[in-house]
Amino acid sequence: MSMTILIKKFVLLNLLLIGCFSLPDGWYATSHAQPPTTEAAQDKNQSEPAIRAAIADLYSVKFLKRQAAFEFLIESGDPAIAPLTTAALTDDVEAGARCVEALTRIGANKSLRPAVLESLKRIVAEGTTQTAAFARKQFEDLSLTDQERAIRKLESFGERIFQRGDAPITLLRIKNGKSASQLRFFPALTSVSLDGPMITDDVIPHLLEIPALSYLTMKHTSITDDGMSQLAKCRSIRTLTFHDREISEALVAAIYEFPGLQMLSLQTRIDEKDLRLLTKLPKLTSLSLSDPIVSQQGIELLNQLQRVNTLSLSMKGLTDEQCEHLASLTMPASLSITGSKGISERSWISVSKANFISISLFRCDISDSSLAALAKSESMRSLAIYGGSITDTGLQSLHGNELLSSISLQDTKVTKKGAEDLLSALPNARRIRFNREYIGETLQFGRFVPPKQPSVHFSEIANRLGKSAHVREKIDAEAIKLLNAEPNLGQVFVVRGDPTDDEIAQLKNVSMTGLVIASTGITSRVLEPFENHKSVSEISITSDKITDQIVDGLLAMPLLTKISLSRAQISDDGLQRLCKGLATHDQFRCLVLSNCSELSNLAMREVGQLKGLTQLMLSENPGINGDVLEHIARAKGLTELSLSSITLDDSDLESIRHLNLDRLHFQGGSLSDEVVAKIAKYFPNLTQIGLQESDVTDDAMKSLAKLSKLQWIYLNGTKVSGDGLEHLNVLTDLKYVHASRSEISPAAVKRFCEQHPNTNLQLN
Repeated sequence: MSMTILIKKFVLLNLLLIGCFSLPDGWYATSHAQPPTTEAAQDKNQSEPAIRAAIADLYSVKFLKRQAAFEFLIESGDPAIAPLTTAALTDDVEAGARCVEALTRIGANKSLRPAVLESLKRIVAEGTTQTAAFARKQFEDLSLTDQERAIRKLESFGERIFQRGDAPITLLRIKNGKSASQLRFFPALTSVSLDGPMITDDVIPHLLEIPALSYLTMKHTSITDDGMSQLAKCRSIRTLTFHDREISEALVAAIYEFPGLQMLSLQTRIDEKDLRLLTKLPKLTSLSLSDPIVSQQGIELLNQLQRVNTLSLSMKGLTDEQCEHLASLTMPASLSITGSKGISERSWISVSKANFISISLFRCDISDSSLAALAKSESMRSLAIYGGSITDTGLQSLHGNELLSSISLQDTKVTKKGAEDLLSALPNARRIRFNREYIGETLQFGRFVPPKQPSVHFSEIANRLGKSAHVREKIDAEAIKLLNAEPNLGQVFVVRGDPTDDEIAQLKNVSMTGLVIASTGITSRVLEPFENHKSVSEISITSDKITDQIVDGLLAMPLLTKISLSRAQISDDGLQRLCKGLATHDQFRCLVLSNCSELSNLAMREVGQLKGLTQLMLSENPGINGDVLEHIARAKGLTELSLSSITLDDSDLESIRHLNLDRLHFQGGSLSDEVVAKIAKYFPNLTQIGLQESDVTDDAMKSLAKLSKLQWIYLNGTKVSGDGLEHLNVLTDLKYVHASRSEISPAAVKRFCEQHPNTNLQLN
């Protein structure tokens, strides 16, 4: 646009603004009295007085006049840069700020940005204090790259961006549909995760602008099947992942159109009808399914996927009958089983007959005899066991296995010596992952040798004072030096390498607020060096080597406010002695006991001695049941109670109804809608309630609706549906609802989020 046109536009704007249709005195009239030359010369002759007049109008008391001048100066571009710079150096702070803002807007043009940056630097150096400060901020903003500016924009939309140093950003997760417009500014982007019901078909055009998009994940979005058909125009997508999405013929037809798709991951319930639809995708080479219906017909349909060379199955709560069906699976596959504690030895034999290349078991309580049955597999090359009762003796059934090349053993009863013996007996295994360390060779990847990491990694955890420190491998002089050099040290985590008592004793003079230990190499005397420690207020120990003797070490630490013991072999007498000893520690607030197999309800008999106790958490302690509430009732100061794997009926709650509980959590136990009704009646001041992995249904939500102060609700792994969510509409203070693995549909999620814009509904 020529300067002549801009001047005419500015004149017209001013004439309209002042309600006058005759030319005013000054430059408006004289600007047209100049003899015509070339257009460029005419522009130059006319631009200088026009710009001076516009800058003068920036001082006007009339907003519309100032705005017209402001827009004119921005459109003027390069000729306005020098005059605006000079004008910004005046003593009028408000006008100076307008000049700086106009310069910044001109700098949006990349060809003019270098000149604008030089002008802003001059204003920073020569301008008044306030104008210089504003110019400095604008200089910093304008100096940003497109990607840096996009990151700020995404953060303003509530997104979180993760970047490792100067490494290019290849992965982004967005929850706000408006964020999609910024994706094109990340040139290295290959993976995008779309999360939440506010992601609609409107994001599709922006995804199509990403040239190297290879991995796309969709969690509980509102993208339609039609939107997926449009997205199929993206030729670069290789992997699609869906969470909690209904599989329809239209969706499968859309997936079929993706020209480069190789892997499909469905983290949603899959039945036989869905499997039949998947057989219509002949191009797939990799398929991952979560909780598919395991039936004879379902296995037959899986066997029809001839081109799939990588099949991954993730199961939860597997039964003996389902294991028998799995034996018919002929295609190579990976199997992951979680929380299946009732599988018989005969069923493990069935699993061993299937063509599973990799088997991972999480909290399945696998025994030595079960492992012996599984060891008969003629295809298993990788085995991972997390939790369970296997011992060194059980590992002997794997000795001499020529197929196994990858082994991971964590939180079992296997010793380090047993793991070392297994490694030496496996001809094709180079190392074993044992608890939190590797035994065996250090693997090198081609010519790349990973750089040596500092022996301590520091991080900041939200809502915790001080920096958390994680000792990477062993506690050595370097680690102690790094810890002592941190002035704001919080908790120190020693959870790798199974450190011994002597190694941990090196921390005795470190000024930390907490110590977290996880090791099979310690004894009950591990805390003796920390007697009368001057700063440690929290202790957490995970080890099956801990007995009642640990009580002496705990009572010798006078500042403790929290104790957490996991897998400890502490007895009822030991815990009662601990409670009696802590009775004089007025500052003690929190006790956490998990997976302590020797404890019974009697362990809590003296908990009433803890006058300052406000938090009590009992998790996966097999000897503790609902009757324990009679003892817990004596802890009259409790405000938070958490119980896991405990069956309760409504009569159990009678004994604790006098407690003024603010937070109440249940997980993994038998809990009925009737019990929830009593909870709502007895504890009207609850702000948090957890009902995870319980039997509650939509009817329980009617009771929760009576708890007007509720802010957090946990419904993970329940049968609650969208109809149940409707009952929560009356809760005006609700901030978070966690409902992964529930029966809430994407449509219900979208409806809930529209009705509760300030509530965060988490389904993953």
